[in-house]
Amino acid sequence: MEFAPHGTLGTLININNPLPETLVRIYTRMILKGLSYIHHKNIVHCDLKPENILLFPPSSSSSQSPSGENFNLKIADFGLAMTKEEKIINDEGCCFPKFRFRGTPYYMSPESVRGVIDATLDVWSLGCLVIEMIIGMPAWWKLETIEEVMFTLAMERKSPEIPNSVSEECGDFLRKCLVVDPRGRWTVDMLLNHPFIILSD
Repeated sequence: MEFAPHGTLGTLININNPLPETLVRIYTRMILKGLSYIHHKNIVHCDLKPENILLFPPSSSSSQSPSGENFNLKIADFGLAMTKEEKIINDEGCCFPKFRFRGTPYYMSPESVRGVIDATLDVWSLGCLVIEMIIGMPAWWKLETIEEVMFTLAMERKSPEIPNSVSEECGDFLRKCLVVDPRGRWTVDMLLNHPFIILSD
């Protein structure tokens, strides 16, 4: 396995707490590119979170980021990932008795709590991840227990609160990620063309 000498995005968030939005743009674009690749391979990661994003030294062509952090990010830990073929089997209700849902509750989408797995799940998780980079805490930080998070997702069907401190572009990006109905949620490829991401160039 490739060695990630700088740890995880979770470690970086804890150290910097929070990250500047200019850097969040850059890192979000890297994550989106990774998600685009795996989604085009018909794979859903199902467990996107800071601890599953590894930090690597920059390539020689990378420029220094605004805060001096010029890591390359890579998505890791595909232990809960689901392929298109597995999804077809799972939809027929004859497979995965261990997993009524997949993922880490703080990053799960409302539909995934009910066992519905699709690429839009990763987009919701990305929205939660972006909020965490910006505020330095999980998107659902106001909820004290995992049970509260699960209830809010499954029964109340709410999305996390968007921080008041973000730019207009970032706020709109998050709203596109955190649409409760997955049919209205933007795809990864659509998000790659969002102004919030384009401004990271």
